[in-house]
Amino acid sequence: MRSQVRLLAIFVLITAAVWSCGPKENPVVDNRDQFVGTWSCHDNTAGNPTYNVVISKSATDDINIFVDNFANLGSGVKAVVKVNSATSFTIASQSISGETVAGSGAFASSKITFNYTENDGVSNITVAATLTKI
Repeated sequence: MRSQVRLLAIFVLITAAVWSCGPKENPVVDNRDQFVGTWSCHDNTAGNPTYNVVISKSATDDINIFVDNFANLGSGVKAVVKVNSATSFTIASQSISGETVAGSGAFASSKITFNYTENDGVSNITVAATLTKI
């Protein structure tokens, strides 16, 4: 009887050890992580400017990022951008320093592309921008 109890105990321990070595759950991935940092931005507006933007995560939700110096409007001027997936995002219509902007973009090959319209109250400008991480 004792040997059966020991065998049962050994079986239970081995089963528990094998069970605990099974596949691990997928870790939680924050799609915003690859966007965070300082980026060099080159856009197609007059003069084809190149300027830096800083992207940070929202501390109040897990889907938005902030793009500081969006559209070269100045440090401290931020656009709110919704990250839809690891490769795409949306810029909902918003007013930034008197400009209304809206558009979308993508992350691919370690670069970010923005395509948006900017309206200063007089005319719409279509902007295409490419960001490279610094």
